[in-house]
Amino acid sequence: MPGRQLRARARVPGLHPNPVDCRLARVTELTGLDPGTPRDAALAGSCQAN
Repeated sequence: MPGRQLRARARVPGLHPNPVDCRLARVTELTGLDPGTPRDAALAGSCQAN
């Protein structure tokens, strides 16, 4: 159920969950990482552009 947790977190800063889902899907498409898993989320976060 990581996807549900990510959707719930999207509501906290006032973001709509749909764009968050699209962006996470794009991360998976480009990197092969699954942001729904702790390991891949950490890797994706460490590669975040500033």
